[in-house]
Amino acid sequence: MLEPQNQWIEGNTVNMPASSHFRLCEFIDVIGQRCARRALEANPRCIHHFEHKDQVSPPINYLHALQDLLNEGDGTWRGFIFPRDFLLKSITTATVIDARGSKWPGSFEISGCSFEGSIDLTGGVIGSTFRVTASTFIKGLTAQQFNFQGDVWWTSEVTGDADFSWSVFAARADFSGTFTGPASFQRCSFGDVTRFTGSWHAAFTPGGPPRLDEPCELFKCGATFEGVDFKRPDRVTFINVDLTQVRMSDADFTGVSFVGVRWPRIGTRRGLFDEIWARGAGIAPELWLPRLESSYRNIRVAIEATKDFNTASDFYVGEMEARRNRLGWWRAHIFSIPAAYRILSGYGCDPTRAFLALLLFCLFYGIYWGVATYGFGTFLPTLNTIRLSIRQTVFIFPVLRPEVGVEEIRGWAMVIGSLLRIAILTQLALFILSLRGRIKRG
Repeated sequence: MLEPQNQWIEGNTVNMPASSHFRLCEFIDVIGQRCARRALEANPRCIHHFEHKDQVSPPINYLHALQDLLNEGDGTWRGFIFPRDFLLKSITTATVIDARGSKWPGSFEISGCSFEGSIDLTGGVIGSTFRVTASTFIKGLTAQQFNFQGDVWWTSEVTGDADFSWSVFAARADFSGTFTGPASFQRCSFGDVTRFTGSWHAAFTPGGPPRLDEPCELFKCGATFEGVDFKRPDRVTFINVDLTQVRMSDADFTGVSFVGVRWPRIGTRRGLFDEIWARGAGIAPELWLPRLESSYRNIRVAIEATKDFNTASDFYVGEMEARRNRLGWWRAHIFSIPAAYRILSGYGCDPTRAFLALLLFCLFYGIYWGVATYGFGTFLPTLNTIRLSIRQTVFIFPVLRPEVGVEEIRGWAMVIGSLLRIAILTQLALFILSLRGRIKRG
């Protein structure tokens, strides 16, 4: 049902008024085709491409004319200029609608409709509020390079692809509902308050109260926010959204709030789907690792601002992993500071690994001191030598002096011993750092 300003349209067939001068509309659409509909008597355009519909003489009920198009299965609506405050309500149609380059000077609302054919609104403009409620787009919706000048309120389901790539959302944008097929917000620009909201599934236990279990999949088949531009990131929020199949590279999410979202798992840590996707697609590492590192960094900063330090720690590890993997194989795994940082303390985020490395250094130093002092042939793992090695290991701090043995060590043996002491002190610092991070996250 089509409704302008709360006026209902009834009836199935309304014919256009006859004209004594039959001529075609002069409008040429975005693909270079001329409109094949009859022009108005006093204007070279048809009613659908004429902007000032209220000035047509004799008056024409435009909405009845549009209803006729739906009844006839005519979905060629390219370049249409719709009346202000346009409401499309309780319509079910299988017509494939091609409305590329169309304009809605005022608000546009779709309520309780079911579109069984695909809808293409590419290159259109809406001058005021765009509201879509309780509707279904079965074959998908395309609105690339669309200019949403007013608020956007979306609480409907798209079972096919939903493509808003390169569109401009100048005012508020609020998306909930469900995107069953892939959704694309690639290179979109959001100018003000922006919210992507999922919901929570209620799980019931026998004899117990309902509990909130898992976030609803707002994006069931994934989505892409690559290159998205948030003009006011402090006003952007993702709430209870499943991001396990959402790509987010080439965009700055610094300042964006992530509340109750679910991230994909990469090994034992949380991370970005971009990493999983790029590895699976076989893309050359030099093409995606720098972008991945940047994405991990700015999203980590955003997560830290919400005090979610556990997730922020995982994203820091992801950032460091992307930086390390940009090196050659030998440097990435052995001969570089990032490689050593990863091995010795898990980038300062794994106190267990740091403590085990500290024990290993201390053990090696004790054995080295025993061999250097008593000689390899005489240093046997007796209780006395083990006791002396442990005591020697403990006295490694510059303010203390070893009890015995050091004055007997000379040359390269003394240099190696000093380096081992420095290594133990460094590893102790890494352990304290990682332990502090674990306590902070807890």
